[in-house]
Amino acid sequence: MSFLKGINQKPALPKLVRDNIPRLIKESGKEYIVTVVSDPMIMVGWLAEKVKEELKEYREANKKQKLEEAADMYEACLALWSTSGLGIAEIAAKAEEKAKEKGKFSDGIILWDIIDRKLKKV
Repeated sequence: MSFLKGINQKPALPKLVRDNIPRLIKESGKEYIVTVVSDPMIMVGWLAEKVKEELKEYREANKKQKLEEAADMYEACLALWSTSGLGIAEIAAKAEEKAKEKGKFSDGIILWDIIDRKLKKV
């Protein structure tokens, strides 16, 4: 089971884990040490690191693993957004609004520079 992938080997710790991971570790016959973060400002930092971790895992995943890693990244983003009181429906609506105004990211356009040809001569 991939959610236990760090149990048989030493994962990079400390890190934010899903809520059921301590129970799963205990069920595997191992012990654990945890703290619970209640300060929203501190939680934002842990969630930001989790999003980066999940993005890295998504990028390294093979085709079969992509869905699982995308789901992990999605769950981490939902938790991060909820710290600001944002929900998926309003985020999706804002994304649609911005897509209509500015487009999406699907064409792969990389902007390298903007040249202002209207330079004023002194």
